[in-house]
Amino acid sequence: MMLTNSELLKDMQCMTLLPSNLVLLGGHQQTLIEFDLERIKQVRITDIEEDGCVIIRQHPKLVCCGDIMGKITVRDPNSLRVQHTFSTHSVTLSDFDVHGNYLVTCGYSNRNVYSPDRFLMVYDLRMMRQVTPIQMMFSPYLLRFVPAFSSRFCVVSQTGQFQLLDTSGSLTPPPLIHNVDLTPDACITAFDVSTSCQAMAFADSAGYAYLFGASNEVVFNNFSQPTEFADTLEPVPHIAFDDVLTPYSTIPMPYYGDEKLLSDWPPELCQKVYRLPQPIDPQILNAMRMVGSVGYAPNPGNKRRNQMPYETVDSSHGGRNLKSPNVNNVTDVIPNRYQLVVPNHNKVMCEEFAFGRYNHSPFAGLDSTLPNSYANNIIQTLYFISPLHTSIMNHLCTREFCLTCELAFLFHMMDMCSRQVPCQASNFLRAFRTMKEASALSLVLPEDEELKKKVAFSRLAQSWIRFILHQLHSELSTANNEVFEGATNTQNTSIITELFGLGEIRDYKCKEGHCWQQDSVQYPITLSYPEKAEKLSFVELLHRSLLAEQNMSAYCEQCQKFQPVVQNKRPTSFPDVLTINCGLDDDKSIKFWNDQLEHGDGEKEAVKLPHSLNPRKACRYGNKCTRSDCIFTHENRGSPQPQAAESWLPLTVYVKLMKEESNLEISCEKTDDDCIEYNLINVISVIKKPGEVGRENIVSAVKIDDLYFKLREKQASRSGTTDWYLFNHFTINAIPIDEVTHTDLSWKVPGIVMYARKDVMQKYEKVLVKKNPITADVFGDDRSLAASGRRASITFTPLSAEEMPGKDDTVAVDAEFVTLNPEETEIRSDGTRATIKPPQRSVARITCIRGSGSMEGQPFIDDYISTQEQVADFMTEFSGIKPGDLDISIKIQSETHDSIEDAKTALSLYRKYEELTKLNQIEEAIEDLYETGKKCSWNVPST
Repeated sequence: MMLTNSELLKDMQCMTLLPSNLVLLGGHQQTLIEFDLERIKQVRITDIEEDGCVIIRQHPKLVCCGDIMGKITVRDPNSLRVQHTFSTHSVTLSDFDVHGNYLVTCGYSNRNVYSPDRFLMVYDLRMMRQVTPIQMMFSPYLLRFVPAFSSRFCVVSQTGQFQLLDTSGSLTPPPLIHNVDLTPDACITAFDVSTSCQAMAFADSAGYAYLFGASNEVVFNNFSQPTEFADTLEPVPHIAFDDVLTPYSTIPMPYYGDEKLLSDWPPELCQKVYRLPQPIDPQILNAMRMVGSVGYAPNPGNKRRNQMPYETVDSSHGGRNLKSPNVNNVTDVIPNRYQLVVPNHNKVMCEEFAFGRYNHSPFAGLDSTLPNSYANNIIQTLYFISPLHTSIMNHLCTREFCLTCELAFLFHMMDMCSRQVPCQASNFLRAFRTMKEASALSLVLPEDEELKKKVAFSRLAQSWIRFILHQLHSELSTANNEVFEGATNTQNTSIITELFGLGEIRDYKCKEGHCWQQDSVQYPITLSYPEKAEKLSFVELLHRSLLAEQNMSAYCEQCQKFQPVVQNKRPTSFPDVLTINCGLDDDKSIKFWNDQLEHGDGEKEAVKLPHSLNPRKACRYGNKCTRSDCIFTHENRGSPQPQAAESWLPLTVYVKLMKEESNLEISCEKTDDDCIEYNLINVISVIKKPGEVGRENIVSAVKIDDLYFKLREKQASRSGTTDWYLFNHFTINAIPIDEVTHTDLSWKVPGIVMYARKDVMQKYEKVLVKKNPITADVFGDDRSLAASGRRASITFTPLSAEEMPGKDDTVAVDAEFVTLNPEETEIRSDGTRATIKPPQRSVARITCIRGSGSMEGQPFIDDYISTQEQVADFMTEFSGIKPGDLDISIKIQSETHDSIEDAKTALSLYRKYEELTKLNQIEEAIEDLYETGKKCSWNVPST
């Protein structure tokens, strides 16, 4: 027994047990007292209003206190701070109870006289407001919730009547009113519900107790009290960290005598095994933001802290499964080089993002942050096809939006750009968005993220390569290019036809028996999969696809109407580059491919992709290393040459075209000298993350020709064991041949495969000569938007023949930009601003100033560049461009910021730089600029 008292308690009326063995006491005094049952002392005193606290009810998230004036205060159970207050009845409070989301009260009101209130007040704790009250047939006095029903409660009157009601008042028909047979002149004084929810007990003023049960056999909790926990252990005596005098024997340890424990195994039979970590919740990964190398994410609240589930080990197989329990094992299989890297936009805009750490090749990558940049890696495949690359670089026309011209400019940037900074395909993508055909084929991705998640990237990649080949053919066939060897000089012939066009004859037969033929050129070859499952090799499937029979609807000239026809195709000529669409965009084709992989002697297990392919470091012990499994390199141990593992996708295909009716023979082995040998040059794949919709990524594995290494003049950067590189936007890595043909459709889906003739470089030897299509005439052109606006004079003087720019000439250039799409930012929880989507800008004005000669400082180019896209911000304060300046036939305004003055200023600063460099004062001048900037708070001084 424990006895205690407090001076603060005058007339205690109620109490409730809180967690951690705390008791909350209340009464007719202006304080609430928290009493610790373990330490037997008051731990906290909370001041309340003068009306005191006569009823306390506990809720899992709240503590409700009622006073004698009919007011209920809702408090925080941890701090006892007031969260909300309800004014229930006008006179006083009789009783209330709280359960779930509802609080119900009964009391007395003032209707000329003090009388019991016939209405029960109901409050919704989710909205903290009153809902529809419930009218009673008798005067309520006591009430309790029945925990077995979430919204059911029992109301009792002093005369012995009680009724079960629902907080929503939706019980139909109206519930029955029950009666307690009280003794004469007695009234109900107490009422409660058992913890088993099967019985209710009533007590009256005469000292009788009445029990009502749900059945004849009522179940009670015999020990309906809190669980008793073990006694608190006595603390171990504290030993200071620097205490060297206290012996270790003061720490008690169990004594086992001379017996050996079962766990005392010899070291040769023991192996240290660490507990494998649990997989990180995908909700945490999606909401995580990186600050340096540390990621921060809010707790999703779907698991208790320090709660670790363990799976039952199946011992029937013997041994221990050392694999980490992972809900999504496929994600762990995807190497890092295949996953899409989203750069930190804040660092990119400040030129602090290290792109070079992701590029392990001498070639330039492409920026992945631009809209519709999903085709970056398909562009890389076109870049490394030498005849196509050279022909596009030799192209030039006067059309405003020409994909070939923009692709030539992009290829030029990729030739000149270093591996440290990726190229931006802004101009190419800008022209791409203006193509009506691209929009009609749904190649322009929507801006809405939810709509992007519905895009099928496998089908998108195949549609994009088909569109770009047709568009390049259309633009190159009309250009005045030199006709290469073997081409026929017709309007419909271009290098695209020679490189990628499959010539074929299509035989049609309608249901009336009329037959006709049609010559056509097919660019990408789409694989046709059989209806029934069967074992086929890749070349057999390709052979069937080239000679496929198709039922379709076509117009018959003899019948003069559309008819169901049967179409048969027969190849007549093969291109120099076989472009094959795998067509893995439906369940049937994916199942067929999976079946072939399963029949292919376990190709899935033949290759295990490492997560990193960075060059290995040399062993610190050199040739003296005795470990046969050392992961580092050694000079006396030759590196194994890569061998191509057997794969369903062959590295070489032989094609023979014959004159007979079945005029095609395709195999993986050379059967005749007339066979054309095709070698695999690239594989374009779609990388999927299971469970993450809309996070697909298109990558390409490309075989690099020696010509490109020579152009880069970086033979040392070339991998000595492979010519294959994996292009993933600005992430570029050398990969072995096995990885090129490795297929795992759970995350890597082949989309496009290209094979090139073995002698393709010799055939296009004349085409591989680059010719600069830009002549000196462009410097003498004085046309501009200003001239079209019928101004009296233009703002620049074109270069004369004697002023043509040469090597080491100085030219000052100024470029002004306008914003097409503003940046999207968010405010993080720590108050910092983060860029979600970088701004998209377009060049609007270019000014070039002579840096030498008699006309030094005079502009020779000052062009406004019109744009067909919607401009969000003209940035007039910085660019000087105003609305209307980029419209044709509108007079250019010049009252604002002048680009010519900026170019002149840049020239003056460069001359000053040369002057200080000659005097060896450049370092001091830069330090003075920084000191002056700090003093002026980086504002330009007035003097």
